Amino acid sequence: MPLEENNDSGDILQPIPFEEWPLLQNYFKDDWPTYSHYYYWIDNSIKWKKLSPNLDLQIYSIQGDYQLDGTFVGISNISTPMLWVFTTDKSEEKFREALIKSNRLDWSKHITFCAVHEHVIPILNLALDYLKLNRGIEKALDIPGRFRFKSANDAVKVEVRVPDDCYLGKLNLSHVPIINSLWPHTNKENPESSMKYFRAIVMWNKGLGLFLKEGDVLVSWALQSDWYGFLALQTRDEYQGRGYAKVIINALAKELGEEGIDPILSIVDGNTRSAHVFDSLGWKPTNGSTWITTKALP
Repeated sequence: MPLEENNDSGDILQPIPFEEWPLLQNYFKDDWPTYSHYYYWIDNSIKWKKLSPNLDLQIYSIQGDYQLDGTFVGISNISTPMLWVFTTDKSEEKFREALIKSNRLDWSKHITFCAVHEHVIPILNLALDYLKLNRGIEKALDIPGRFRFKSANDAVKVEVRVPDDCYLGKLNLSHVPIINSLWPHTNKENPESSMKYFRAIVMWNKGLGLFLKEGDVLVSWALQSDWYGFLALQTRDEYQGRGYAKVIINALAKELGEEGIDPILSIVDGNTRSAHVFDSLGWKPTNGSTWITTKALP
């Protein structure tokens, strides 16, 4: 059957009823904060679906079974296809079979696997190896990183010191173009895709900016991602070296902590500058995670 037939009731990936999403979410409370980004992504998905029931976002299980070990495939088409996947060794074969056989995945498009936990990477790679050999599907990007974590209790205790010539303010849709244009991971071929993603984040989650009082110039910013982590933390080049990023980190972490959210973020391996900043602010490294984008060979 063609890949576009995404409503096949006989597909190996079956939608988890919306009212059961909290049951899946609860699986990831164990061994905190190892799986916190999965817990928060499901929490965010519940929130967004309530705000926009027709949102192209669904969570699937393999043949209806997710309660044994939390295996799921979440598919978000808010911008480009983005997949959130989790499984354990118990379901390794079923998981691989699901990715290979499901008609819900259009491999002709660039598909991004988001923040894949280090325990899941070997299992996912086996499926991608098969797809490379048999379907001509290759990795376009493979970006390993490591999560940093701070408890909500620690985050609320942080003192936020704003420079005298600056003020903190909420981001709005008018700020999205500049954030998108300077974000190093913006899709150069289709920048509108990341624009859509940032718009959703700003509308339904939050973003915080540091502005110069003179001219209201946005100089540093960060967003609360769809997994409640820090997203697009950045300072304009001409304003770097002034400690602005630390102000944003502490301020956004404090806001999240006040909501009972443990702040997290993923730092790309080799980004020693960012790692040093967060380490200096008391954030602790946890598990590894990898972002993978696939492409179909012509």
